[in-house]
Amino acid sequence: MTLLHAGMSALLRGEKAVLAHCAVLETKQGAVLLFGESGMGKSTAFGRWRAAGRKGVSDDMALLDFSGEDGEVRVRRMPTWSACREERNEWNYPAGEELPLAGVLALGRSESGRDEIVELSAAQYFAQCYRSMFYWDLFSAKDLQEERKKLLKDRILRMTETVTRRYAPRALLTVPEGGGLAELIEAEL
Repeated sequence: MTLLHAGMSALLRGEKAVLAHCAVLETKQGAVLLFGESGMGKSTAFGRWRAAGRKGVSDDMALLDFSGEDGEVRVRRMPTWSACREERNEWNYPAGEELPLAGVLALGRSESGRDEIVELSAAQYFAQCYRSMFYWDLFSAKDLQEERKKLLKDRILRMTETVTRRYAPRALLTVPEGGGLAELIEAEL
């Protein structure tokens, strides 16, 4: 069983956790998620964050844990290829600490030639978050019975609603290189 199958299986068993397709930036307040389509610039933004001397948790995947009694969402890095290639010590994977979720930004490309954070419609924000939370399950869900597919969609939908109710619908529009990205994100928290 792959990591992706294990994540989907846990969700179908009622675990309140989902594998999300996102970059995770570590701030003083906790984890900031950058949700974006493949090729949108998650790894680039992550690299720019780290080049600015900030700590990055993951550039592609994280486990979002919704099981906290206080309703707090916790974020944990997952063993992505880039993290294993970069930080693996012998055969031990650096799982790191759980972080509280401090912010969520949809990710897009800037047409203005500079990094900026802009307001999104609630529908655009919700769609981006939902796609990112459902992304890893798309590959395996096609083989599920219809009843199980509906259950999976409903659980991910509820988790997406939790996130999108907590955080303002905003997008980080980025350019491939330059300075100031870290300061822009930190100013928004």
